[in-house]
Amino acid sequence: MSGSIDSRPTSRQSIRERATTSARPPPSIRSSDKTAIAGSCLCGGASCRALKELRLATFNARAETVAEKPMFRGPFKRTRCLIPVSGYYEWQDTPAGKQPWYFTPRDGSPALTIAGLWDEWHDKASGETLKSCAMIICEPNAFVAQVHDRMPVLLPANDFEPWLRGEAGLELLKPAPNDLLQKWPVSRRVNSSRASDDDPTLIERVELALV
Repeated sequence: MSGSIDSRPTSRQSIRERATTSARPPPSIRSSDKTAIAGSCLCGGASCRALKELRLATFNARAETVAEKPMFRGPFKRTRCLIPVSGYYEWQDTPAGKQPWYFTPRDGSPALTIAGLWDEWHDKASGETLKSCAMIICEPNAFVAQVHDRMPVLLPANDFEPWLRGEAGLELLKPAPNDLLQKWPVSRRVNSSRASDDDPTLIERVELALV
């Protein structure tokens, strides 16, 4: 696979499991003419082609329907990508409200790699051609299920090429092993749009109050 990752993810670039957009999207590695290209998907992974026309913000593509849904079936066949992240957030429903948790590699590796799709579309208002991407999510493994009912599809290195080249498909879209990740609770400031993208304390462990 040619190309390189052009930047390390910041705390906010640790992918959020909710619809969002960002002026500083995470880097992605995408397939083009069977070559991997490092770059960034605009809209922070907010959608594929139908975003502008349908005014949808769909950050996630479900593994169970990605090959069938009109929004994603084209990119699933033609334009896949890898989304490297240092970690990602999930929100747990609690009596005190939604509590964010940070998931990151248990072995200390600098990045996880999420299976994604990318597409490009023409913004009639500005005349620009924009690229966007979405991560693929699946049923959680037992470890993640303690917090949330979905998780991103995390690919090991030996699946990068088959995924990008279209040599493998739905069989790769499965939960990661239970021992891949570690997790800890983080500040609810993550929930605020006012929190700085570059604030490293957003991924620091916090103590949960006893109820």
